[in-house]
Amino acid sequence: MRTGLEIAFWLSAAVVLYAYAGYPALIALAGRLWPAPAVRKKEITPAVTLLMVVHNEDECLEDKLRNALALDYPPERLEILVASDGSTDGTEAIAARFAARGVRLLALPGPRGKVAALNEAVPLARGEILVLTDARQSLAPDAVRRLVAYFADPTVGAVSGELHLLPSPGSPVEGVGLYWKYEKLIRKAESRFDSTVGVTGAFYALRKELFLPIDPRTILDDVAIPMRVALAGRRVLFAPEARAWDHVEESAAREYRRKLRTLAGNYQLVALYPALLHPLRNRLLWQLASHKLARLAVPWCLLVLFLASARLSLAGAAFHGVALTGQALFYLVAIMGWRQATLQRPLHMTSVPYAFVLLNIAATRALIGFVRGTETAAWKGGLVRVPRVVFVLSKFPCYDEVFLLREIHAVAQRIDAWIFSLRKSTERVVHAEARALLPRTLWVPYLFSLRLLRANLALLVRRPRRFLRAFGRLVATNGRSPQLLARNLVFFPKAVWLAHWALDNGVTHLHAGWASYPASAALVASELADVPFSFSGHAHDIFLDSAHLPEKIRRAEFVTTCTATNRTHLCALAPDGAAARVTVVHHGICMPAFSPSGSPAGPLPVLSVGTLNPHKGFEYLVDALARLRDEGLDFRGTIVGGGPLEASLRARVARAGLDGRVTMTGALTQAEVLPHYAHARIFVLMAQREWHWGIPNVIIEALAAGSAVITTRFGSVEELVKDGETGLLVPPKDPAALAAAIRRLAEDPALRARLALAGQTIVARDFDLERSADFYVRRFQGRPS
Repeated sequence: MRTGLEIAFWLSAAVVLYAYAGYPALIALAGRLWPAPAVRKKEITPAVTLLMVVHNEDECLEDKLRNALALDYPPERLEILVASDGSTDGTEAIAARFAARGVRLLALPGPRGKVAALNEAVPLARGEILVLTDARQSLAPDAVRRLVAYFADPTVGAVSGELHLLPSPGSPVEGVGLYWKYEKLIRKAESRFDSTVGVTGAFYALRKELFLPIDPRTILDDVAIPMRVALAGRRVLFAPEARAWDHVEESAAREYRRKLRTLAGNYQLVALYPALLHPLRNRLLWQLASHKLARLAVPWCLLVLFLASARLSLAGAAFHGVALTGQALFYLVAIMGWRQATLQRPLHMTSVPYAFVLLNIAATRALIGFVRGTETAAWKGGLVRVPRVVFVLSKFPCYDEVFLLREIHAVAQRIDAWIFSLRKSTERVVHAEARALLPRTLWVPYLFSLRLLRANLALLVRRPRRFLRAFGRLVATNGRSPQLLARNLVFFPKAVWLAHWALDNGVTHLHAGWASYPASAALVASELADVPFSFSGHAHDIFLDSAHLPEKIRRAEFVTTCTATNRTHLCALAPDGAAARVTVVHHGICMPAFSPSGSPAGPLPVLSVGTLNPHKGFEYLVDALARLRDEGLDFRGTIVGGGPLEASLRARVARAGLDGRVTMTGALTQAEVLPHYAHARIFVLMAQREWHWGIPNVIIEALAAGSAVITTRFGSVEELVKDGETGLLVPPKDPAALAAAIRRLAEDPALRARLALAGQTIVARDFDLERSADFYVRRFQGRPS
C-alpha cells in the first residue's frame, strides 16, 4: 500500500510541477532551440475593422470610442463597428452619437451571448483584418498599426496584443496581476516556437477570411477562434509591443467568478471541438494539453498529494512529513489571504498563495458547472440557439466546384456550418476558401472502418425501425436503376455515420450540394436523426437519372436550383406541391473580386477557363485561334484549367504552331485565375450540349469581369447569354464560326463593350453572392426567405 501511495504522491507532484513549471521551461527551451521562421513584419495599412461586441456598456463605451477614434491608423482604412447584443441601457444611444465620426452601430436583438453576436457581426465587417476588442480596455495609439504589421507575412493568421493590468498596490487580487505576467511569458515562448494556444480576448486581430462562426455555446472564444486559425495552417502570434490597458478586478468575488467561467470553458472546449485533440489535425496539441488542459487536473492532484503526504507521514516517512507541513503552511497563508481579501485589506505576501488556491478551487467548481451546464456563453440569462448545418457533398475540397465553395464559405461566415464529404479528396490544388473550411470537414472511410461500423451498430440498436425503414426506402426508390442503387448502398453506411454525428453534435439541418448521391445520403441521415434536409440541383444530377428525385423533392424542406429551366424540370418530376418547394437561387459571386483592369495595349487577350474535358470544346478553340493567326489577327490566347485532355491540348497547340500565342496555365486556384479574368477582353467557352444543362459559372465570372462572351447554345445558357445582346452564340463544333465571332468582336470595340456591359449588369443584379447566401441562412434559421 505504501508503494502505491508513493507512486500517487510522485505522479501528482509531477503533474503539478509540469503544469506550472515544467511546461513553461520546456516551451521556452523549445523556442530557443527550434524557433519558427522569423515573421516578416512590414508597415502596411490594409482595411481594418475594429469590432466591439458589447452588452450594457454605457459606463465605459464613450471613453472607448474616443480612444478608438484617436488611434494612429489612416481613418479611411479603419472602420469602427459596435455590435450591441440586446443592450437595454444607453449603450446604443452612445454609439449612435458617434455615427457622424464614422462609428457604425449594429443593434442586434437579444441578448444572445457574445459569440452569437460575433457570428452575426463579422460578415458585416468591411475590413480584411478584424481587430476584436472589448469596451473596457484602452488601446495605445499605435496598437492597431503594430498588430497589423504582422499580417504582411502570409503565414500569420491571428495576432494577440498585450494587456497590461493595472492593480492597486496590495489590492485583494494583486496576485492576479502576477499570474497574468507569468501567462504572458508562456505566450511569448509559444509564439517563438510556433503559435500561442489562446489570445488576449480584449485585444487581438485576425484575417477575416479565416473567421468561421463558432458554436454559440462557446465560452472561450479567445481560444476557440485562434485554435481554428491554427487548424487552418496559419500561425497565431503574441505581439507584446501592441499594448492595451485594463484594471484588475477589485473584487475577489468577481475575479473568482471570472476564473470559474474561464476554466469551465476549458472543459467545454474539448467537448465542442474534438478536432483539437486529433494529433494529426492539431499541430499545437502538445501546447494545448500542457497549457490549458493539464491545469484542469492540478486541483485533483493537489488533493491526492495532500492525502498521500498525510498517510505516509503517519507511517513514519520523514520526507512526506516535511511535504505535508509545507503544504499545510502554504494553504494557511492562502487562508490568511482570503481573510484579508474578505476584509478588503492589502494582501502583500499572501497574494500568490491566495491566487493559486483561488484558481484551483475555481477549476474544481468549473467541472461541476460544466457538467451541470450552469456556465454558459450568455451575458446574463438564457442563450438563444443558432443553427448548426451540415453540407453534404460528393467530395470536398473539389477543384472545379468553386460555385458551391463560394456559397458554403459565405454561409459559414454567418452561421455554424460543417461539411460532410462522401469521398476522400485528393485534390492537389486547393482554393483558399476550401482550406479555411478544412477544419470543419468530416469524412469517414468506406466499409472497413471501426468508426463506421460502430455508428451503424449504435443506430441499428438505438433506432431500429428508422434504420430499417430508411434502408427499405432507399432500395425501393432506386430499384429501377441498378447502378444508382449500388452506389447509394455503398454510401448508406456513411449516411448512417452522419446521422449518428448529427445526433451527438446538435445538428439542426442537412443540406446536400447535389441532387444525386449527396441528396440520397442527406435524406437517409435526415430520417435517422429526425433533422430536416434540403438539397440543390444543378445539371447532370437532375437530368441524367432521376429515379430517386421525386421522393427527394417531396421530402425535402426546400430545394434550390440555379436556372428557371431546371426549376421547370424539377417541378414536373414531382408535381404534387413541388412548385412551392423549389426555388431558383443563382450561384452568386462577389463582384468586387472580378473588377476588370484597364484596356490593355497590344494583342487582343482571349481567355477560356474550365476543366479540360472533351465536352468543354477546347480543341475547337485551338483550331479557331490557328485560323485567326493565319488571317493575321494579333491576339494572345490563354487556357486556364487542368484535366484529362491537358497533354493532348498542349500537343495540339504545338502542332498548330501557336506556342508563344496560346498559353496553357494548368490548374490554378481561384485567386490565381482572377488576374486572367481581369486582363481578358473576350471569353470563349465552346461547351458541348451533350454534357451541359445549366449556366457554366465561368461564363458568369467572365461577364462579371467585363469580358464579351462567346459560347454555344446548350442547357439554360440563354437565360443569361442572349445572342447579340449579352454575348455571341456560335455552333458547338464549328471553329470557323468561332473564328469569325472572335474577329467580329476584335474589329468592333463598341460592340464588344456593349455586350460586356449588358452581361455585367445582369450578373451584378441577379448573381450576387450575399443575396444567395442570405437565402440559405434565412432558411437554415427557419425564417422566410
